[in-house]
Amino acid sequence: MKKININHEKTLLKKKIVKKTQLQAARGLGYLAAQVVNLKINQVLKDSEKK
Repeated sequence: MKKININHEKTLLKKKIVKKTQLQAARGLGYLAAQVVNLKINQVLKDSEKK
C-alpha cells in the first residue's frame, strides 16, 4: 500500500511541476508577444515620422 502512495505523491508532484512550467511558458509567450507588438508600434511611429 505504501508503494502506491509514494507513486501517487510523485505523480502529484509531477503534475504540479508541469502546471508551473506551463504557466511560466504562457507568461514568457505573453512577454514575447508584447515585445513584438512594441517593436511593430515603434516601426510604424518611425515610418510616420519619416513622411
